Amino acid sequence: MRPADVENWIRGIIISPNADHPDVTSQRAETPAGGDRGALFKRRRRLASPLTPPKSARSMSQNAADGMTPATKRRRMIAEVATISDSSEDELGLCGAGGARAAVENGTGTDAALAFDADATPRAPRRSAKASPVKYRHLPQAGAASPTISGASSTSSTSNRSMSTTSSPRKRMRALEVAFEPVEVRPLVPDMPQDMPQALAEFCSQLFDISQGVGVLGDSTQDSFMEHSNPAMKRVASVPRHFSAARDHLGPTPSIDCVLSILISAQECQKYPEISWNLEVHAPVLSLALRPPGSPPFSQPCGFVACHPARIIKEYLNGSVPDKMIDFCLYLDPEALKDRAAVREIELTRQSLAGYMINHTDYDPLRKRPLTLSIETKKPGEGLENATLQVGAWHAAQWRFLDAMADRLGEDSTSLSFLPAIIIQGHDWNFAATTREGNKTVLWLKQTIGSTNSVLGIYQIVTALQSFRRWTQKTYWPWFRATVLGLPSSP
Repeated sequence: MRPADVENWIRGIIISPNADHPDVTSQRAETPAGGDRGALFKRRRRLASPLTPPKSARSMSQNAADGMTPATKRRRMIAEVATISDSSEDELGLCGAGGARAAVENGTGTDAALAFDADATPRAPRRSAKASPVKYRHLPQAGAASPTISGASSTSSTSNRSMSTTSSPRKRMRALEVAFEPVEVRPLVPDMPQDMPQALAEFCSQLFDISQGVGVLGDSTQDSFMEHSNPAMKRVASVPRHFSAARDHLGPTPSIDCVLSILISAQECQKYPEISWNLEVHAPVLSLALRPPGSPPFSQPCGFVACHPARIIKEYLNGSVPDKMIDFCLYLDPEALKDRAAVREIELTRQSLAGYMINHTDYDPLRKRPLTLSIETKKPGEGLENATLQVGAWHAAQWRFLDAMADRLGEDSTSLSFLPAIIIQGHDWNFAATTREGNKTVLWLKQTIGSTNSVLGIYQIVTALQSFRRWTQKTYWPWFRATVLGLPSSP
C-alpha cells in the first residue's frame, strides 16, 4: 500500500467520524497554520488510536445507543453500588463505596466518582476500636435462664444453640469444651483408678477382668466346649479362668452355635456400611445377651432398642450437636417390672415434661422407659472423633435432664456416680462413661470390652452387656426411683 493511500484513509476517518466513539464525533479535522502536513498526520494518528474497541463487557457503541457517556456510566454504576452498600456494605466488603457515593451525591464530578474502583478486589472492612464485641452464638449469654422441667426456657434456643453442623467433629468438640455447660474428655485407664470416681473405678475393674476372658463362661458349658468339633472351642475350654460358677448369676451363657453364627456375620460385614453391621452383627449380639431364648421381645425389665432416629429435646441441648446421635440403648421398663407406683408416677410426671418424655430425647419408644446405657456404632477403624462428639453431647443432655429432675425434688443428681456408654468400631466394643463435676460433663474414654472377631471375644461382649443389665436394675433404677420420681428406692 502506498503512503498516499494511507493518508487518504486517515482523512476519510476524520471527515466521517466513527459512530462507535462519541468522544471522537465532536472532533473536526483542521489543518494547522502554515500547512504543516506532518503535524496534521500526527494529530490524525492521535485521534485514530482510540478507535480500537476497548475489551469490556459493554462496548462504547452500546453506551452511545443508550445515550450514556463513559462518565455517565461510571456515575450510574457507583450509585447502584452505593444503594447496595447502604444495607450490606460490611458484608460486601466495599470499603470505598461510601466516599465515592458522597462524591457522586455532592456533584463533585467525574474525578470524585472515580474514587471508587469498580474493578478493585473487595477488601474486608477495618474494625474500629469502638466495634461491638463478637457474640459467640453457640454459648449462652450472661443472664440466660436455666433449663426448666416445663421447657419454657433454655440456654440452647434454636437461634443460638449450635455452630454449623458441617464443622469438623474436632472443632465442634472444642466448642463443647468451652460451652456454658462444658464437656471435657479424659482418658479411661483401669490401672489409674485414683483419677476417677470410686464406683466407676470398680466397674472398670470388673470390665477389665471380662476383657481378659475371666469368668465369661458358665461352669455348665465346659463340657460342650470340650466336645465340640471345632478345635478352637477346645482351646477355649483348656483355659480354666474362662469358666465360673458365678457367671450364671448374670444370665444364661449363649450356645456355641449362636456365637459362631454371629462370628460368620461379622466376617462377612467387614467392608459393609454401618447399617449392615447394626442389622447383622450388633443387634444379634444384643439379643443374645439381653433376650433369653423363647422370651418375646420387649418383655424384659431391662431391654434394648435401636434408636438411630432419636434426637435431643431442644430444652436439654447444650451447644453444638451432631445430626446423628446414638444407634442403640438399654432401657428399664417399669411395666415389665410390675412396679405400679413407678408406672403411675412416670405418667403424672410426664405431664409437665418437655415433649411429655421421661428422657432427654423425643424418641417415642422411650417416652416412659428410662434410658440407661447408650451405644454408638461406627465402621471398623473409623469415626472415633464423631463418636466422641455424639456420646459427649448425648450424655451432656441426659445429665441436664437428670439435673433438672433432681432439682425439682431438692435432690442431687451427682449422687449417681456415672452414666455408661459403649462405642463400637466394627468388631471392637469399648466402654466409655460420663461423670458430673458441677455443671461440667466429663467423658471418660475408653476401655476394651471384647471383639466380634473371635468366639471368646463375643462371649466377653455378652458377659459385659449382662453386667450392664445388672447395674441398670441394681444401681440405676433404685437411684432413678428416689432421685427423679421421688419414690422409695425399692418398691
